[in-house]
Amino acid sequence: MPFLPFLAFFQVRREALIQMCFNMGPGNLAKFKMMIASLAQEDWEAAADESLSSSWADQVGQRAVHIAKRIRFGEYA
Repeated sequence: MPFLPFLAFFQVRREALIQMCFNMGPGNLAKFKMMIASLAQEDWEAAADESLSSSWADQVGQRAVHIAKRIRFGEYA
């Protein structure tokens, strides 16, 4: 797993990842390898897209859209 500078992220993005982890558990969040790699590169667009191209996003609906917006823009949606 690539180094993830979690504490360097804006609070909004940290909270988005915490919400995802709370919702699906850390083991399932760790399976989002492409999203994690994009986060490590601070490629917010790709990370948000990866979060939305998952069965998790299909299952939680609008919650996933709001979390992806927080990842993409670093602002509360």
